[in-house]
Formats: sequence, structure tokens, C-alpha cells
Amino acid sequence: MALCPGSGTTTRTNVAYSRMEGVDPNLLSLDVYGPDLAPGCPPPPVMIYIHGGGWAVGDKSQGVGDKIDWFNSRGWVFVSVNYRLTPEEPSDDPDRVMYPDHNEDVAAAIAFAARSAEGFGADSGRLFLMGHSAGATIAASVATDPRYLAAHDMSPADLTCVVLLDTAGYDVTAQMELGVNPDMWRNAFGDDPEVWADASAVNHVVPGAELPGFLVVTRGNDLRVARSRDFVDLLTGAGYRAELLDAGDLDHAGVNAAVGRPDDDVVTPAIDTFLSECLAPSE
Repeated sequence: MALCPGSGTTTRTNVAYSRMEGVDPNLLSLDVYGPDLAPGCPPPPVMIYIHGGGWAVGDKSQGVGDKIDWFNSRGWVFVSVNYRLTPEEPSDDPDRVMYPDHNEDVAAAIAFAARSAEGFGADSGRLFLMGHSAGATIAASVATDPRYLAAHDMSPADLTCVVLLDTAGYDVTAQMELGVNPDMWRNAFGDDPEVWADASAVNHVVPGAELPGFLVVTRGNDLRVARSRDFVDLLTGAGYRAELLDAGDLDHAGVNAAVGRPDDDVVTPAIDTFLSECLAPSE
């Protein structure tokens, strides 16, 4: 998956990608973990990771140890991103952090990583995105709806490939109608069906838009798996590369924890193969 495997890690934490008055700077920061490469190695690709937590909790530092080691050992730069969080307690405050704030923050972080790639010793032309749970919903939206990256003179085509780890959020409208964890979803997306539709990645997949490739990792009940399969079918039907991995007996947290874990024989090998194929044309 890389021409020059890494032999260690150089870490830069709490790097500000944006600033907003009244916002905790940590929520608008990212951590960069770069591989220690031998002289003469080409600039490595960058994996940008978005944590989950129901849009209301979580942090860029949580659950990334195996991911850092795995990506760095293969010569990748690994970037973990924070974003503004919706209040943990359900709120009806119209000014609370909610959609599309999370997506806009992540798009700003991606743009910052692209602009800063050379300073990180990385290749800005090989940007990858990965998210888990709510982070996967954010990643799916940013990678299909061009508005977010367009605000930074970029487009989804600037992402090489995307890995989505177990989300039910490809169709927010369908999830709202299903009524599972309604307080969490309404807290993040509000009560307006037009907003739900706008927030749904399925409504932004159109032919000819030059989207990146997708690996969609799913698990759970038949409906959850079917929603992921429908998203993959929508992408492939529109002419894009997309693959589905059913992680079987792994639970929701287990899918995320498996990435890069030395004993994982389900998720990590599939991601390895997918990313290797994504890199093949440029290597």
C-alpha cells in the first residue's frame, strides 16, 4: 500500500484548522501523525479521520492508537479531526450547533490538510477520508455534496477515496421516519423534513459529478445492512466506484476498533485492499 513503509511516528497535536469567536479551539483542531520515512521517499498519502459520537460527544484522540500505528507503518500520514459538537442534552435552541455545522467544520479541516500537506511532508494530491458512525455520515455528505468543499475552492473530486464505517445516516429522512434514537437525530438535524432531505447523502449522488471511490462497511440488522447496500448501489448505478463490506459479528464500536488492530482479519484487510487499489493509478 506504500512504497516506503514508516519506521516511527512524528506527532503534532491540536493544530488549529479554523478559528471562531466563542468556540473552544480544541473543537476546531486536528492531530497529525506522520511516518518517519527514509530520505528519498516520495510524499505519502493522507488519511483524514472523523470520529463518531452522535454529533454530540467524542474527540479526535479517542480510539486512534491502532489506526495511527497501522497507517504510519505503511507510510501514510494520519490526521484525526475534531468538529463542533451538538449539545449532549437534547435541545430546541435554534442557535445550537447542528447540521450543517459539523459538515462545514470537516470540510474546513480537509482544506487545511490539503493546504498544509507539504508542511506535513505529505502529498496533497492523495487525500483520503474515513469516518465512523456520525463521522461516517459527515464524510458521506462532504464527499457527495459539493457545497462544503466548494467553500474552500475544492470539490469531492479532490478526495481520492473514502471509507465509511457503520452509519445509518446515508438517508436522514428514512432514519427520522424509522424513529430509532429520535432525540439524537433531531438534536443534530432539527425538525424540518426539507433539512433532512438536504442532509442526506443519497440525495446528492448524481452521474457525472466526479466523486471519489467508496468502501462502505456495515453490520447489524437486515435493515441497517440494506441501507448501506442501497447507498452502494446508488453510487455504482451513477457510475462511481463503491464496495460493500459486511463486518458480520462485529458490533458498532467493534467495527471502528478493528481498523489497524493486528489481530483483525475482517475490516483491516478489506481497507488495505481497497486503499491499495485506490493508490494504484498514481503509484
